[in-house]
Amino acid sequence: MSRGHKVLLARLVLILGSVALLELLCRTGVINPLTLLPPSKMAEAMVQVIASGQVTSDIIRTFSTVAIAFAASVVVGIAAGALLHAIPRLRRALDPLLASYYALPFFVFYPVLVAFFGLNAMPLIAIGFAAAMVAMLISTLNGLDRVPPVLLKVARIHRLGRLRTLVLVVLPAAAPSLMTGTKLALAYAFISIIAGEFILSGKGLGYQIAYAYNSFDNRTMYGLMLFVLLVAAIGYGVYAVVHWYVDNSYFVRTSGRELVIYQGRPAGFLWIDPRAVDRTGVTTAQVPPNFVTELRHGVEEPSLAAARRFVSNLVAEQRTVTHSGLTPAPSSTTTTTPSSTTTPNSTKGT
Repeated sequence: MSRGHKVLLARLVLILGSVALLELLCRTGVINPLTLLPPSKMAEAMVQVIASGQVTSDIIRTFSTVAIAFAASVVVGIAAGALLHAIPRLRRALDPLLASYYALPFFVFYPVLVAFFGLNAMPLIAIGFAAAMVAMLISTLNGLDRVPPVLLKVARIHRLGRLRTLVLVVLPAAAPSLMTGTKLALAYAFISIIAGEFILSGKGLGYQIAYAYNSFDNRTMYGLMLFVLLVAAIGYGVYAVVHWYVDNSYFVRTSGRELVIYQGRPAGFLWIDPRAVDRTGVTTAQVPPNFVTELRHGVEEPSLAAARRFVSNLVAEQRTVTHSGLTPAPSSTTTTTPSSTTTPNSTKGT
């Protein structure tokens, strides 16, 4: 079992063990049922509330608000990050503000936002946008800072315009940081809007949870809370599955004249680029020539150990061929003909 599988198994055991312990404490009366319902009762209440349809409009309201705030924060955050990266003086002036930005309590501006936008979803969208946009901006700056200068130099050598350089060079190189920013932006938008609905709104999942709490309706309250937790868990699960799919793939590819083992997919996958995990020290001269072309594109293996065995087998095969005298045919650049070969006797006069 690999280290990643052990970590995943440990997480599952911890989560399931915590749920089972909580169920036991609630069923045995150690925890008062008026204070906390057993997880099984929460699940039952969640199914009943969702199936009844009484919160369908609130679910749509919350998710649509989060989606609008998230999309706006991603677009504006990337644009603002690119602008700050292009103007170093402006970036230096705003750095202290960005560093202390999340110390600002966004909810104190709700009355001002209501005065501007009215009693609708716009104040909550503005709060979600404000909470998420700066995370996207900072991640964009980090991604642009980490674009290797050699890639920009190659783009200039090939005379790529600004747009093609951005699309073909900058965005792929900055993709890991940009995706980290989108993950943070989604989390901040979701948290801030749910929290805003608790205290500032008359609709949405947060409002329904707060209303159930004030009405002493524990079943509805815990059922909706479990639903929110499941939505967050599903989002994290999708992210984790993508990383698991990528991290459990290895391939061998040439880097210059050296064979390097990478973790990931040869062409990358979504926002995750392959990363070198083992520079083998084996050169293309030490492997059979018929494998060199394939190695340039990448040969996939199921594990790191299998990739190392593949490299060792290539080296062993080339040694066997060399020792048996079946050396590969020389290339056209090194071939000589007998007529062009000079011998010591040919220089002597007759």
